[in-house]
Amino acid sequence: TGRRLVNIATRGWIAGETQVLIAGLVVTGPGPRTYLIRGVGPTLLRPPFNLAEALRDPQLELFRGETLLRENDDWDTPLNGMAALRAAAAATGAFALAETRDNFLRTGLDGAMLVTLTPGNYTAKLSGFGGDAGVGLIEVYEVP
Repeated sequence: TGRRLVNIATRGWIAGETQVLIAGLVVTGPGPRTYLIRGVGPTLLRPPFNLAEALRDPQLELFRGETLLRENDDWDTPLNGMAALRAAAAATGAFALAETRDNFLRTGLDGAMLVTLTPGNYTAKLSGFGGDAGVGLIEVYEVP
């Protein structure tokens, strides 16, 4: 009781569907908990990160066992969910995500989802949409 995940993140090379980043998450306790899960790439291209090899179009998926629960390619889908994602990022201390696509850099948007999960085992998977390759960051925050 009283314990909670603040944040866990890992960064690595992603190449399409074959080289992916995976974050495992075990939810415990008497009831559900809310998490902000993000797959970051395009924001890493911009200041202050300026990572030239960043993943330009990440695809984020959430599984429970073999069952796909949610997926997100661009955090503006659905558009009416952006305000809740911004609020969750602010509440957890997460850095802001890029809010527009960059046609010059040929990027999409980062993936993000706000989910309430019941106790159990979950897997978040970050891959490159359409075979995209580059450095990506997968993050999990528990929302207070």
